[in-house]
Amino acid sequence: MTNNETVKPGTGKSESVFQIVLSLLLFAGFTVFLFFPDATDKKTIWEMVLGLFKGDYAGQTFLQAALYCTVGFYAVLLICTIVSIFTKKKASLALNYIKTFVAIAAISLLVVGLKKDAGLGFSDVLLNEKTFVALNSITFSLALAAVGLIVLNFSAYKGRGVLKFIFALFAAGFFVFAKNYTFVDGYTFGALFGKLDLGTGTAETIAAYAFNVLAWAAVVNLGLSLLTLTFPRTTVLDLIRAIAVFAIAAFAFVMLGVYGSEKNRK
Repeated sequence: MTNNETVKPGTGKSESVFQIVLSLLLFAGFTVFLFFPDATDKKTIWEMVLGLFKGDYAGQTFLQAALYCTVGFYAVLLICTIVSIFTKKKASLALNYIKTFVAIAAISLLVVGLKKDAGLGFSDVLLNEKTFVALNSITFSLALAAVGLIVLNFSAYKGRGVLKFIFALFAAGFFVFAKNYTFVDGYTFGALFGKLDLGTGTAETIAAYAFNVLAWAAVVNLGLSLLTLTFPRTTVLDLIRAIAVFAIAAFAFVMLGVYGSEKNRK
């Protein structure tokens, strides 16, 4: 290489170094969140894992499985981090993608396990009245994985990655606007994941289901928007997501009007 030659950004050795640095940062971040802060019930993820092997979660089958998956995630994290140091750019990129995906899957299973066997709703684990998003190791781990996916998206797709990121922001924007609002009969967004007691009539029942579906659709939409960050061409999927969420939101809005009308009659 002559003195006038330079390495283009995002290519060659500079990109390999970037992927190694990112890999180490992800490893360090997830390791910190293993021990700090608490996940829930004044226990860190590490303390929950220790409790698993001590038999503290006997009879809580789903939570046990989720914690084993969490252990598996940290094993994958360690292996991928070590291997990425000795591999080339594309392999390091793939390994970093694997780490972030496995992180999201494992931590999401842990949240479901806490809901199913520990009686903690999604709003108890993920949301907070003051900060909206709860400040614990579970939300921090999910946030780190999401940031990792976004950075990998920019690294892999450059300009096209910016458009993908904008689509992901639109999906996340729903949660921002939902922060201080009630949706129906005083229920906040977090409460929409549970059973809504709107009444026993047909309109009330349909309205309750409509808002349940809307809450889950918003979460699924966000998950898919993060997933599509890894694929080069997702225009059709993005269009389908947008239409589906719009249709669900529109139906929920219509049922809100019907529910309000029925309520005023009584």
